[in-house]
Amino acid sequence: MLSSAALQWIMMIAMTIDHIGLYLLPQYSVFRIIGRIAMPIFAFTLAEGFIHTSSRQKYFMRLGILAVVSELVFIALRHYTGHVLSINVVMTFVLGFIAMLCAERGGINWLGVAALAVAAYLFDFEYGAPAIILIVAYYFICNLRDFHVTYAITLTIATGLFAFATAINSHWWLQAYSALAIIPLALYSGEKGRRIPYRLNYFYYPAHLLVILAIYLVLH
Repeated sequence: MLSSAALQWIMMIAMTIDHIGLYLLPQYSVFRIIGRIAMPIFAFTLAEGFIHTSSRQKYFMRLGILAVVSELVFIALRHYTGHVLSINVVMTFVLGFIAMLCAERGGINWLGVAALAVAAYLFDFEYGAPAIILIVAYYFICNLRDFHVTYAITLTIATGLFAFATAINSHWWLQAYSALAIIPLALYSGEKGRRIPYRLNYFYYPAHLLVILAIYLVLH
């Protein structure tokens, strides 16, 4: 079984492999295939954090700061690599966090979830509307862990639908491999495990992109 910390390590390793494939070794599709599992795991840990954090306000502030820092790195990547990039995925998770707040309150607040999904699509946030829907789905699924069969079935359905929705939306069929994230997520024990160092957990995303950008500039 896997702890929350183990899921985060898997996510960071898969994400790094994915970005190495994108920027440094694009001729090898296996890097991108492995990297597909990162986003669903990231979304799942976001939902878990939302449920269990001692301060949602501080959690949201940290997420917002990370999103802004990451977007600055994305601007540099666009400039130097020429890749056409969406608004970075941490910005998508900021919308997902707000969507979970709306879903938790229910009623008319579901219109907020719909509006955020539409905004993610219209303004080209990474992974778009399916990511917002997945995050909200994971929020409810995480609360079903005591109902083992229901938890497993809904987790599989949500992750699978996300994989194929994003593949169809992007016309990039490798995205369907994100369904493989079902395997580590299904093995999640609900335990925290040995915590990842605070700064590494929050700033690894922009930091590893800066390192990859530096390597890219040396090679090109």
